[in-house]
Amino acid sequence: MFNSCGKYRRVKLLAEDGRASKRQSSFLERHEATCDQCRQEHALTMSALSALRASVIEPEPDPGFESRFIRRWRVESRARAVSYWMPAIAGAIVASVALLAVLQILFAAPTVVPVDTKGREALLPRTEQPEIPNFGESLTGIAPSQ
Repeated sequence: MFNSCGKYRRVKLLAEDGRASKRQSSFLERHEATCDQCRQEHALTMSALSALRASVIEPEPDPGFESRFIRRWRVESRARAVSYWMPAIAGAIVASVALLAVLQILFAAPTVVPVDTKGREALLPRTEQPEIPNFGESLTGIAPSQ
């Protein structure tokens, strides 16, 4: 009897899914007719299913749901598109900045070195650096620069 009840439970699952053969369905009917425990279990299952089916509440759709859903989908698809193309955009910006820097270097006016009228470089006035004493020397022995 116990082995038969185990088989009944397995076949019952198939029958609930609608995959039981005619032979399995006839086994279920014969077993329910002879086994009180399985018949009671079947009755409890059917009453619970009936209660669940009766308590189903049909939701009322929100009128603005569809428009909100479509708007959100469009925003998310744009965000995905931007994040997909962001590395290419950043690379294009870096390449254009590098190209502009190279063009600036190539076409910039050369720096003009001042020359005197004889064609030599002009002597620029040079300022002399004052002498700085080493560590530990006194400042009294150094003459001020003029």
